[in-house]
Parts: sequence; structure tokens; C-alpha cells
Amino acid sequence: MQLSCQDIPKSKYYNDMTEAEDDIGQIRNFLSENYQEIQP
Repeated sequence: MQLSCQDIPKSKYYNDMTEAEDDIGQIRNFLSENYQEIQP
């Protein structure tokens, strides 16, 4: 499912979206740190 900014009423979903972006950022950091350890 793809959403553009125009599809989302910002006042209703802005907090949920920013929290999701924070979670994604944490997952990316975790993966990038651990990826270096498992590289041959």
C-alpha cells in the first residue's frame, strides 16, 4: 500500500506516521550495525 502526503489528513495521522518512521529508523540502525558483523 502506497500513500502520498495528499492522501493523509495530517492532523489525524501525523503522530502515527512519525512514530512509525521512528520505529523504521531504529530497525534500520539495528540492521546496519548487525549487518557488518555477519558479513564474511
